[in-house]
Amino acid sequence: MQIIQNSIKPILDYIDNIKIDKSFLTKYEEFKTFSQHLFYYAKNEVFTHKNYFDELRTIESRMHFSRSLVLLNLAIAFVSIIILIAITCNFIRVSQSKKERTRYFDKLKILLIITIVSLSIFWAANNAYFFEQKGYCQRVYGYFTNMHTLPNIFTNNTID
Repeated sequence: MQIIQNSIKPILDYIDNIKIDKSFLTKYEEFKTFSQHLFYYAKNEVFTHKNYFDELRTIESRMHFSRSLVLLNLAIAFVSIIILIAITCNFIRVSQSKKERTRYFDKLKILLIITIVSLSIFWAANNAYFFEQKGYCQRVYGYFTNMHTLPNIFTNNTID
């Protein structure tokens, strides 16, 4: 119990020193900075243990993959929307014969399907990225807390 109190003492001291009369934004920025420092400290300490390191690296790889899918599909959707607008404007300007209209409609259908599919993948990958990021942060804090509450388990598993 003493270990828990010692590990969260800086957090409790910080909370006790917050004055009500200061602006909310200043305290928010200070708390955000403090939280970031605490996260990176916890992450660095958790990374010294092989099992946690491997698991967090796997999650981080999934985060990078989903973020890449987000950017790729956003670019595909952007380009296909621009081409869709160009073909639509050209269709309005040149729509003379039924054969030309059919050809333009076929192009519009294909581009519309590509746009919808890429936006759907963008949405799914974006949600996956935020889900993985949240899980990553929760695991870092959870493992860090466990390391300080159950110190005897972690004495022999450090990466050398």
